Amino acid sequence: MTDLIEVGTEKIDLVRWNGFSIEAERIAEGIVITDDVEEGMAVDSLSRIKTFQKQTEDARKLHVEPFNILVKRVNNAFKPIAESLERAEAGIKEKIKFYRVQKERVRQEEESRRRVEYEKQLAVERAKAKAGESAKIVAPPPTIMPAATTTHGDVGAATSKTFWNYEIASLPDLYKARPDLVKMEAHHSAILVAIKTNQFIPGLRVFEDIRVSAR
Repeated sequence: MTDLIEVGTEKIDLVRWNGFSIEAERIAEGIVITDDVEEGMAVDSLSRIKTFQKQTEDARKLHVEPFNILVKRVNNAFKPIAESLERAEAGIKEKIKFYRVQKERVRQEEESRRRVEYEKQLAVERAKAKAGESAKIVAPPPTIMPAATTTHGDVGAATSKTFWNYEIASLPDLYKARPDLVKMEAHHSAILVAIKTNQFIPGLRVFEDIRVSAR
């Protein structure tokens, strides 16, 4: 165990607190309870250890409180700055996203228009050929390439990536179709309240337990 912590110019001596922890473990290991007298001695030892814990925690708080106050002041000072920068970043990203979505929509609409026009021309020439008339070969329209995923400015660059996203339309329907995609959790505090009046809830094994506290 470390007996000395150095923080800047401050030195924290841990000899006393290390001694508490060693003595507490020695006491706990040596306890054997076979009768009421030994249980009473164990309770006294438990109370002594609780005192050790309180004294150690008070010492810890005494040493860290000045640093916690400083950290809180610095965090509070920087928090509105960080939030402002995050809002600015999110706002610009949303505008870039909107522009790229609209640009892709226009590209797809033009692709569709060209494809429809090509099918019309192809149908006309096929009809001519079927009627024995001279028909022309209709070349398919050139593909309009999607916009580059990365845009470069003078000092920076932004890259977009298309992916499949989702929102929950109906959690029961999702669970029915794919239970592996839904996380089920037991609400511990609510169960403790419920089993006080009903110990026969399906899916639970309810039993009496003991919690020991000390002071």
